[in-house]
Amino acid sequence: NKLSESGVPCGEINNIEQTFNDPQVQHLQMSQSVESERLGSLDLISQPVVLDRTPSAMRVAPPERGAQTHELLDALGYTSTEIERLRENKII
Repeated sequence: NKLSESGVPCGEINNIEQTFNDPQVQHLQMSQSVESERLGSLDLISQPVVLDRTPSAMRVAPPERGAQTHELLDALGYTSTEIERLRENKII
């Protein structure tokens, strides 16, 4: 707690379980379930801001790690050959 004692703004960092059990997260109903093709039902934390006229909802699960790597690198200007070389060298 040296940061607080020194006047440095700080706060607790929660693990996943603490996050879902947080009273504010529960009060705002920020936990939402989405379906993943591979993982099944996933509980995720939604946006912390609730807008009355335009409420948000997660409709699909986020992409799995690496699922959009080729598209992302392509958008950054990498060629298919360069991307394949990165894959062969286990960089991606």
